[in-house]
Amino acid sequence: MLPLHLQLWVLLLFMEMLWIDSVFVFYALLIAYGRVYMGAHFPVDVLVGSVIGLISAFAGGQILPEVIGLLNS
Repeated sequence: MLPLHLQLWVLLLFMEMLWIDSVFVFYALLIAYGRVYMGAHFPVDVLVGSVIGLISAFAGGQILPEVIGLLNS
């Protein structure tokens, strides 16, 4: 079973609500800050992970409409 926050993200993926996006970005920033503050990661680790996440999100956003189009046809 998927974690609750991942289920909510998948549920809200197709809703274009800017405030939901803002909440998720704020949540991600809090988690990143907490990781560095608690000493679990170096700042560079968090920065590189964020860049990888942004690239993955952009790629997924570009690929998802094509995949949905193929599944619907």
